[in-house]
Amino acid sequence: MVLVLLITVTTGCATITGAPRHCPPDDGQDLHSLDRCTHLQGDLRLAHRQEENLPPLSLRHVQGDLIIAQSPHLQDLSALRHLEEIDGDLHLINLPALTSLDGLSRLRAVGGEVHLIDLGLTACQVDQWLDGLASPPTRVVALGLSDHAPCPAPVEAPASLALSSLPEIDEIQGGRLLQGLHPELRDRARLLYGLLQQEQIEIVFISGHRPYDPNYRPNRLASWHNLGMAFDLNIVGRPYAYFEEDQEKWERIGELAQGLGMIWGIRYDDIFHFEWHPNFHARIRDHEFSLFQDLAGSHLTDHHEVFPLFDYHRVGAEDPTCFGGCQVIPDDDLRRLLRALQDR
Repeated sequence: MVLVLLITVTTGCATITGAPRHCPPDDGQDLHSLDRCTHLQGDLRLAHRQEENLPPLSLRHVQGDLIIAQSPHLQDLSALRHLEEIDGDLHLINLPALTSLDGLSRLRAVGGEVHLIDLGLTACQVDQWLDGLASPPTRVVALGLSDHAPCPAPVEAPASLALSSLPEIDEIQGGRLLQGLHPELRDRARLLYGLLQQEQIEIVFISGHRPYDPNYRPNRLASWHNLGMAFDLNIVGRPYAYFEEDQEKWERIGELAQGLGMIWGIRYDDIFHFEWHPNFHARIRDHEFSLFQDLAGSHLTDHHEVFPLFDYHRVGAEDPTCFGGCQVIPDDDLRRLLRALQDR
């Protein structure tokens, strides 16, 4: 595989024992010839790479742009683990297998813009990586990420966490609609209901599990409602058109729900909708739908058969990105409260 280097500076190469090695222009050299280079005097452009991992590099400073593009198999950037500074832009484009920026953990400064387009990363991962830069870029463009959910925000603790038990289904307005949900999601919905009651915010559940209908939304494979991984709620006595009037209440509902690790549908312009499906995309993909059909039948009739896919041991305990919702409740107080109530 040939590496094309577009270099704007034409000084020579200084190779001094114990000193940085500055690499001059050399059109057509392959990537292995850069393994001892620490300072690149120009742009580094990697495109149409076929490997999953780049060969290790010693680069600490790119004095131009770093562009990695059109490499669908590239899984990580650990080859750049020594990189500390980019004077120009950083472009990562069309790298769908790239699911981590850990390889750029030492990077502290980007002098130009950062463009992250069509990657396997989540918005939370991008935010966390940007927070680690000592010198932020002049502009950030992030498009086509695998999930656009921001990192979970800290939750203002409810005035009281003195719940003695989770509300029973028959004590909840619209509670029967929760019966077809994944048990963990159902318990989080019950806790949400109880906490909101304490704050005098009355809600009613208006939708839970729904049978699969391929003609309902033909442009989508399925809804998370069809799998028992979503529910809708409303403020009691309010029609669908009153968000602005009840904005403070809705923001509190959303804050607590997100503190419990659920995804609030406000990002889809649907304030009534909440879903939870750790490690799966918000919009169900072809391979995910095929998996669900294998387990639950072609019409998802046995939807409860997919529930083990979201169990703790399948997803993993530590996922700070909360891709598809948080398996582990991100708010410490809410997590301890729910676990204590579940054990009673």
